[in-house]
Amino acid sequence: AMSGLTVLASAAPVFAADVKAEYITVQKDYKDTLKKIQAGIKDGSITNLVVTYDKDKEVANYNYKSDATTADAKEIAATTLYNLVDSKLDNLGDGDLVSFNIKYDAAEKFHTKDEMDALKTKLENKEIVKPASETTAGLVMADGATNSKKADKSLYAKDVIKFDVVSDTIGYKLTATPIADAQLATLKATYKYANNTKVEFASATELAATDGSAVEVVKGKEYNATGSLVFDSATGKTSNINVDPLTNKGDTVVKVINAKESTIDIDSSTSTSAEDLAKKYVFDEDKLDDIYKELTSEEGYGNLVQLVSGRYQVALYPEGKRLDTKGATDIENTPVKLVLKADKIKDMKDY
Repeated sequence: AMSGLTVLASAAPVFAADVKAEYITVQKDYKDTLKKIQAGIKDGSITNLVVTYDKDKEVANYNYKSDATTADAKEIAATTLYNLVDSKLDNLGDGDLVSFNIKYDAAEKFHTKDEMDALKTKLENKEIVKPASETTAGLVMADGATNSKKADKSLYAKDVIKFDVVSDTIGYKLTATPIADAQLATLKATYKYANNTKVEFASATELAATDGSAVEVVKGKEYNATGSLVFDSATGKTSNINVDPLTNKGDTVVKVINAKESTIDIDSSTSTSAEDLAKKYVFDEDKLDDIYKELTSEEGYGNLVQLVSGRYQVALYPEGKRLDTKGATDIENTPVKLVLKADKIKDMKDY
């Protein structure tokens, strides 16, 4: 059950970002896990979901893409899932397991009005060019017949691009439409770009309209700040926004088990030793070998060993306690989830 397993600092994936094949979370974190799954249902990125209790008792099979086609329907579907599993997760017994088998497709992710309104405000108020000074380049105004002076304002994205939030096929979209050159007449007559305020106003660079047609942030796409709204000092033009397609899709399983979670800081002098763990718990040798192979690889981490907030961590799921007559062999029967953390790969390897 642990081969190819990835454990993150968070209890469940965010479905528009990179998603791994398997997530295992302990019962105490189930609310956070459920919240993230609900978020994926609400925004459309989760297209199908099967809920299984224990190993093979299928209790629900949802096709959100075809059966919940509006934002309201997806909201209701997320609540339905919560009502179905909340009590079960809250009262998870020893050896109990709840699995969420999920199909996700980020191309189906849509945007809410609140999300697009917030993006609109952020983009409109994006400062493109600050006022110039005697020593720094920026926006200038005419000072008398020939001279320049520091502009009385900055150039903002909304000065050259019109941002609107309108309905999409589902949810909402943002459109960024360049303002036509003719409509910029007052702006262009009042402000120019110069290397400093000592430049004559006539020889400063005129502001110009943004090239191209409207750009849209629609379902299945996201705004990318890199390369967006960049001012070209040679032409006086501001580039439009950059938008990238959301391409992540696949399958994942999120498992909730009833095990207590214990963190061992390898760098701490008071941490539990490897010998103590070996005396207390039974570990699968093959799985430990897989972890060691990853630690000794060129990167030193990746699938089993994760780099989280600048520290290396790995999760171990013992098969049972020493002298435990139950002889548990499955992930749902693990007595504890052990999370080992270290500053250096070498420390983890030595441990």
